[in-house]
Amino acid sequence: MAAPAEEAAAEPDEEALRRLEELVSELLRFRDGLPAPPAPGNGAGRDPLEEEMEKTLKLMEEVEVSPEARGRALVLRARALGVCEAGSRRAEEALSRAVKLEPALAAAWTRLGERRWHRGDLEGARACFAGALQHGEDAEARRLLSMVLRAGAAPGGSPGPLRQSLAQAEAAVRCDPRDGRSWYVLGNAYVALFFSTGQSPDLARRALAAYAQAERVDPEAAKNPDLHLNRATAPPGRSRPPPRPPRLRPALLAAARPQPPPGPRGARRVLPAAPGRRPRGPGAAGRGGLRRRRHRLQFGPELGGGRRRHRHCHRAPADSAPRPPPRPELLVPLDPGGVSPLAAAQRAPPPPRRPWRPRPWPSAPPPSPN
Repeated sequence: MAAPAEEAAAEPDEEALRRLEELVSELLRFRDGLPAPPAPGNGAGRDPLEEEMEKTLKLMEEVEVSPEARGRALVLRARALGVCEAGSRRAEEALSRAVKLEPALAAAWTRLGERRWHRGDLEGARACFAGALQHGEDAEARRLLSMVLRAGAAPGGSPGPLRQSLAQAEAAVRCDPRDGRSWYVLGNAYVALFFSTGQSPDLARRALAAYAQAERVDPEAAKNPDLHLNRATAPPGRSRPPPRPPRLRPALLAAARPQPPPGPRGARRVLPAAPGRRPRGPGAAGRGGLRRRRHRLQFGPELGGGRRRHRHCHRAPADSAPRPPPRPELLVPLDPGGVSPLAAAQRAPPPPRRPWRPRPWPSAPPPSPN
């Protein structure tokens, strides 16, 4: 008869814990939707995130749980307190109470290790992560332990902590091979060991493979910008750079050069020159040459091919369609004899010039009557 009673008591606890998780999720969504935090000391008033946190804590206190589920409820309360810096100390106190009430709760040990790491206590954080692993395998605890071991390694010191960090990262991948975060931490462990143990090309290849696997197996991990940054800046997976082909640069320039538009086979096309440069080649004319040619084609040779300025006058393709005849209103009407007035004026003899004669000097003014 005891088993049904225990099951009946566990059902309200599960419902209460589910309600607490919903409140924490709403608080996290509110935090993620906030704009950039205001600068301190600008008179903006109390932080809206802190106000929302206090409201959520009051709602969480109204949810009742049994003493058996009190440890998990404290873990959720610590998550709500950890959304801002003002609740960091109270979050660590709640997690300390949770591990005392339920020592086998691995999630409480893991969150407590994160709080101590945030405070700068690396040794305390490592002890908490190790305590979580004493109660069962946990990929998250393995990842965090690998990271804290790598953070506590002295620069230029013994590679022992880095090798332990690599071992913990490999164990995290074995716990859940489909978790991209574990593959990402494994790649970072390989890179750290690469720079501390003589820069072995094999470690560089393994790091690049771990980053690629993290992006391949987990779409959520592929959204991590740090993953792509570390993958781009990772050392190359070879001992020396490959030999450069002698004509690599001309080939790249030729590949990047824009191609002419498709047309009939054998068509001659002259592309416009770059800004600030005169066209070169057999189809390019000198200064004003294209303008004069186009004007003669449009207005006829009898108009003298005057110097009219046209913009963007490029040579047309050799196989293009013939130009349409000029519009009638642009032509000068011809006289009945078939000669235009302009051509007749040019052929007529010039008028006689008037001979030059010196102008006489003005005479002196008449004397004054006085």
